[in-house]
Amino acid sequence: RNFLGVNKINISESFVTGTQQERIQQALDFAEGKSITLILGKDHLSGSSIWNIESSLLIGDDTALVIEKGITIKFSKNYVVDTIIRNKGIGTVQGATLHSTDYMSGTGRVTPNKNIIILGMGEEHTLIEGSDIPYRANRPFTTTEEDWVGDEYGWRTLSILMCNVDGLEIGGFSMRKPKCWLIPIFKSTNFWIHDLDLKSTVRNGDGVDVISCDGGLVENILVNLYDDAVFVGCVSRKNITYPHYQYIYPCFPNINDVKDNNDSYQDTSNIDVINISGNSRSVMCRVMVVDKPKVTNISVNGLNSYNLGRGGLCTFTVEGNYESNITPPAKVGDIMNISANNIVASNRSFGFGEVCRVEGMARNVWVNDVTNKTSSRTINTGLDASVKVTNLK
Repeated sequence: RNFLGVNKINISESFVTGTQQERIQQALDFAEGKSITLILGKDHLSGSSIWNIESSLLIGDDTALVIEKGITIKFSKNYVVDTIIRNKGIGTVQGATLHSTDYMSGTGRVTPNKNIIILGMGEEHTLIEGSDIPYRANRPFTTTEEDWVGDEYGWRTLSILMCNVDGLEIGGFSMRKPKCWLIPIFKSTNFWIHDLDLKSTVRNGDGVDVISCDGGLVENILVNLYDDAVFVGCVSRKNITYPHYQYIYPCFPNINDVKDNNDSYQDTSNIDVINISGNSRSVMCRVMVVDKPKVTNISVNGLNSYNLGRGGLCTFTVEGNYESNITPPAKVGDIMNISANNIVASNRSFGFGEVCRVEGMARNVWVNDVTNKTSSRTINTGLDASVKVTNLK
């Protein structure tokens, strides 16, 4: 983050040719590799505080995009499947027809990027929003028309997607109208995801997903979601041939890189999660691996789960089972050194039947300071001897 503020360019003033999308992308292309901070304020040409885009913005190395107070980036074109923002290293197939297999899957390979910042001026003041209407069509092998929403339709449904980035900051804005996960981070290091207000009303509507990463902090996130607020780990699907079961395209933008490497390529380690509050229909913080990757050294401090009318499964989980018909479960030793502190669950019961759940393959887990205001149990029974549970309230 050393380059933030050193060399600033106002996008509206300096890039005046083309659509709003073209002007932002020109600025991002110009700034790449130069440690430039781009300021996105009110559009001086149109007088609008809304910048409309019709396909994904691509951000490269050593670039900061700072979105000023009162500004919205809006995916204005309906019936399109695409990310809102992604790093340039994510491979795509040149000339691929919209919604084709080549378009949806891409190359499955991601070249490294470094030092990327996407920063708003406060989650109550800055908004990034998806399209109003998703793409709708038949599945490739059925006659049933449906919205192409959710991770089964691949990584193009994700909102802000970063993969293979070293040095990353995302924060200071609200997000609305996603078509799947809001902010997934794959195979990245040295990242800080912070100060966000995330809302979703779609299935697979996760907040922040930290997948196969090493060294990062997720903090100060307010959520109202239909799926996990924060996910840490990896549900490996490296052995799947697509389409498979309900999964039509890979949600991993680096799926071919994953297949070319050994299982440790998908390991997740050294992640801190702090101050996550709100409501999820699923889990507020889920630590999980299946099918051979490992997740180690994860610290969670401050989960506040309250009722916004969407129910929920659990507040905090450590899991190694998911879709047993597709992905083999984790083994003892795959999940190690997990701590969770200061968990508050209020005003509801949970679908899993407890506030916290730790599955049997996990080792060296410590859950401390849990305030249970629900009708559910505080934690499941049958815990391994290496799992500590202290200061239950």
